[in-house]
Amino acid sequence: MEFSEESRTANEAKVDASITYLILAHRSVQQIHGLIDRLDHPLARFVVHLDAKQSEDFTSSKQNVFTVTDRVCVEWGRFSMVEATLRCLRLALNLNHPSDFLILISGQHTPIRPPEELHRYLGRNLGRVFMNYTPIPSPTRWPDQRGGLDRIEHWYFQIGKRKFGYPLRFWRILFFVTPLIRAAFGNAVAQKIESIASQRTIPGFRSPWFKRKFPKGWIPYGGSQWWALPREIALRTISEMDQNQKFLKFFRFTGVPDELFFQSLILNRVDPTLCINDNLLFEDRTPCTAHAKTLSQEDLPRCFKSGKFFARKVDHIEHNEVQTIIDKRIKLQKASQFSGQIDEKFLRSLPDLNNSAPEHSSATGNRPSSFE
Repeated sequence: MEFSEESRTANEAKVDASITYLILAHRSVQQIHGLIDRLDHPLARFVVHLDAKQSEDFTSSKQNVFTVTDRVCVEWGRFSMVEATLRCLRLALNLNHPSDFLILISGQHTPIRPPEELHRYLGRNLGRVFMNYTPIPSPTRWPDQRGGLDRIEHWYFQIGKRKFGYPLRFWRILFFVTPLIRAAFGNAVAQKIESIASQRTIPGFRSPWFKRKFPKGWIPYGGSQWWALPREIALRTISEMDQNQKFLKFFRFTGVPDELFFQSLILNRVDPTLCINDNLLFEDRTPCTAHAKTLSQEDLPRCFKSGKFFARKVDHIEHNEVQTIIDKRIKLQKASQFSGQIDEKFLRSLPDLNNSAPEHSSATGNRPSSFE
């Protein structure tokens, strides 16, 4: 089944697109409420999944906010992340009055442009997929994992709260001695040793005896977990997945499948002319790391100049001033209607930013060059 240009025609005449945000959150219910308030719009709805490990429930009195009741206990790097996303996606697709787009974001996303601009931008690009992707193996992404092949060919599973992989990595052996290292040399030394060891497999076990093979007829793709999908493609994606249970089963034992699953499923079935290699998000992964950097004030000039609609990660506890500055800029944008243009006077007025680091690109921090 292949999606084509025909899927764009249904609502082509609309000025602004309607959006359902799928929010995957694992902390700070208060921050989720703030995110919803910042993104709220007459054409916006929200589906929230709060990690089942959180004892606190998320509730909202807003009529356009819906919560996933059968919550998943999400573990980083495992299929539970994909499962939580699928539950959000299915709930969103079953709502009345379907939205034009479904956008997957985290609880630590924040808009850096007025939401009206995003609705208008997507209204001019109905039917297009906004997703960061690259074929695997990738020469630049995940260099310590053979460009992503380790994630596919190796086995990853979980027993209780413990995560394992085959071939084994050194840090699993170090698990038993790490408390001694921490006691003798301190937490910083222990973390450094674990970081180095996590990139090394046991000698002689680099290639597993039982190497996993990607599903026949499919090409593996990977990229950022966050994306924006047109409703029609999201519907057909769910249908395609339901008809290919072997594809779904394969990813249950894949490393960090949330960065592979949707890229591989969609890029193998979507007309490539509809796929924009951009997920509308500024995220600092320079140098390439497993986790995105929590943004500080020094990152804001690059963030604003990126032209993106979202930024991540924003921590209201450690760097509350970052959200305050972003909110102030959006307020000025709405008042002056300068439509995302960089307000240099505003940037110069920010404290401690005039001597910030020079601009550099990140894995997901390049301005969209087409369909503007």
